[in-house]
Amino acid sequence: MGISFKIVILFTSRIFVVLFVGAARGCSRLEACNSEYATGLELAGIDGPESSAEYCAELRAYGQCIKKATRACRGDLGYHSSSSLIETLIRRHRCAQFRPGPAYRRTSAAGKGKQHQLGACNHRSNGEYLHCGIFGDPHLKTFTRAYQTCSARGAWPLIDNKFLAIQVTNNPVINSSTATVTTKVTIIIRSIPGCAEEKTYEATSDAPLRPLFVDGTSTTGPDGSVQINATNDKTVKIEIYLRYIDTTLIVRKVGSYLGFSCRLPKEVAETKDENSVELCQTGCPATELLDIGLGRGHRASWEAAYSKCKDQDDQIVDQDGGVDEDSTMLTDQYLDWCVFDVMTTGKTDFVETARLAEADVRLLDPHSLQNRTFPLDLRNINANVVQQSSSSPRMLDEYGDICYFPIMWRIFHLNTHLKISPAPSSPHVYTQCRTRYTTPLNTVIMFVPQQEAWIVERMGKFHRILEPGLNVLLPIVDSVKYVQSLKEIAIDIPKQSAITAGDIKLPPRVQEAMQMQVEAERKKRAAILESEGVREADINVAEGQRRSRILASEAERLEQINKASGEAQALLSIAEARAKGITIVAQALNQKEGRDAASLRIAEQYIDAFHQLAQKSNTLILPNNVGDIPSAVTQVSWDKYSYH
Repeated sequence: MGISFKIVILFTSRIFVVLFVGAARGCSRLEACNSEYATGLELAGIDGPESSAEYCAELRAYGQCIKKATRACRGDLGYHSSSSLIETLIRRHRCAQFRPGPAYRRTSAAGKGKQHQLGACNHRSNGEYLHCGIFGDPHLKTFTRAYQTCSARGAWPLIDNKFLAIQVTNNPVINSSTATVTTKVTIIIRSIPGCAEEKTYEATSDAPLRPLFVDGTSTTGPDGSVQINATNDKTVKIEIYLRYIDTTLIVRKVGSYLGFSCRLPKEVAETKDENSVELCQTGCPATELLDIGLGRGHRASWEAAYSKCKDQDDQIVDQDGGVDEDSTMLTDQYLDWCVFDVMTTGKTDFVETARLAEADVRLLDPHSLQNRTFPLDLRNINANVVQQSSSSPRMLDEYGDICYFPIMWRIFHLNTHLKISPAPSSPHVYTQCRTRYTTPLNTVIMFVPQQEAWIVERMGKFHRILEPGLNVLLPIVDSVKYVQSLKEIAIDIPKQSAITAGDIKLPPRVQEAMQMQVEAERKKRAAILESEGVREADINVAEGQRRSRILASEAERLEQINKASGEAQALLSIAEARAKGITIVAQALNQKEGRDAASLRIAEQYIDAFHQLAQKSNTLILPNNVGDIPSAVTQVSWDKYSYH
C-alpha cells in the first residue's frame, strides 16, 4: 500500500511538472505573437487598423500564432482577450471580403514593394513591451500596471531618458474639486546621431492638434525614422512613431481635454536617471494620490454616471454604417474612472475620453485587461478604494484591485472560516480582500503557500477552503476558483476634521457651508489684526518723524544762537581793538611833534595811493586847479623832496 501511494505521488507530481512547464511555454508565446504582429504592421507600412487585404492578412497571422497556445493557455484571461479582440477586428474591418492567403510579405513603411534593410536605426527588441497612459482627471496606468488617480497639479514628467522627455501639465477641472485634467502635452525627441534630430511636439487643449513638430516638420531621420501620423480628422488623434526604438506615442484630444498613451520596449522604458521622477515609472507621489471614493464629485449621481458610461458602449457604428475602430466597451478601471469623472464633472466628454484610452490599451497592451464589466459602486464607499502604488507592483499584478459584490458571500464565508479580524460585518473588510486573476490548475496534489487560501468548487458548488500546506483534490470535479491573499494590506485613512460619536457623515454641501463660515470668521479676525498692525505702524512712523523734526529744529536754533553770539563777540572785540587804537593814536598826537608824525603818515598814504594809481594805464591824474600848473608841479616836487 505504501509503495502504490508513493507511485501515485510520483506520477501526479510528474504530471504537475509537465502541465506547469507546458503552460509556461504556451503562455509565453502571447508576448512573442504580439511582437510579431506589431513588427508586421510596421514593416507593412500600416499605421493602424484599416480595411485592407494587408491588414487582414496580418490579423489572420496573429490569430494563427495565438491558436498554437490554445491548450496550454486555455485558462489564461490574456489569451481569451487576444482571441476575442482578433475576431472583433476581423468583423469590424470586413476581412471576409478579402481572400484568405498567406501573411502579407512585410515591406518597409517608406514604400510598399521595397524591402527595408535593417540598420542602426531599426530597433531589435526582445519582444517585451511596456505601456503607460494618462487621461481624464487624470488617471494613470504605469509601466508596472499600477492604476492611480492623481491630483498632480502643474507640470509633471511622464518619461525622461536619453531618448525621450515627455511632460504633461494638469489644471483643475472644476473649482470645487481637487481633481485636475491634462491641458498640455510636451514631447521632446532627443537627438540620436544618425537616426534623429532633436524635435519638440506640443499639444494644448485650447487648440486643434497639429500633425507637425514645432519647427513645422513632420519627420526626421533616415527614411523617416521618426514620423507623425494623423487621423482623417487631424484635430483629434496624433500618433508619433520612433522606428529606432520601436516606440509608439499617441496624443488624443476630446473636447477641451487631452490624453496620452505610449508603448516602449522594456529595455528602453527602463532607461532612466537614478534621481529622476517619472510618473510612468514610479507613479504619482503619495501626497498627490486621489481616492476615487473620497474625491468624487456630486455633479451627477452614480446611477446616472454609470448609465452614461454604459450607454456609450452601444454607440459603435460610424456615419458610414461601419464600425468605429476606436470604439470599445468600457471595462476594468476604465469603467470605474469613467463613472468617477462623470460624477465629478457632469460632462459626457469624459466618457469618450475613457473609451478612447481603453481603445489604446487594447491596441498597445491588450493582455493587461481583465474584461470586468461591472463598475465599482461609489455610492456608499468612503475609503474603500486602495490606490495601486508602484511600491508593490508584484502584489498588484498578481492580485486584483478589489473584491466586488457578486462574490461577497464567498468572502463572508472565507472570513468566517479563517476568523479574520475585523468582523466581516464591517464594510472595510471587503476592501481588504484581494483575489488572484489566474488560478492554479488542478494537479490532484496541491501545495498552498503561506498567507494564501484557495477556494475550491466541486461540480460548480462551493466545497471547501484549502489552507497552507499539502492538499489533495479530486481531478475533473474539483477546481480552484479563487485565490485569497491573507496578507495585511494598508489602506488610507480618510481625512476628517471631526469624528462624531455616531460616526455621522454630513453631506458635502453642508460641510462646505460650515467650512466657509469658519473660514469667514478667521478671515475677519485676520483682517482686523492686519489693519490694527498697519495703524500702529503708521502711528510709530508719524511719531518718529515728529520727534526727528523737533530735534532738528532744536539743533538749528542752538546753532543760530551760537553763531550770533560768536558774531557779537567778534564785533565787540573789533570795536574794543579799534577804540584802543584810536586812544593810542590820540595820546600820540598830544605828545611833542605828534602832529608832524601824523602829517608824515598821511603823506605816505597819499603817495602810496598815487603809486597804485600810476600802476594802471587807464588812470589820468589831474590837479584840483587845472589852470595853476606851476603850483601843481611845485607841490609834487615838494612832496617828493619831503618824502626822500
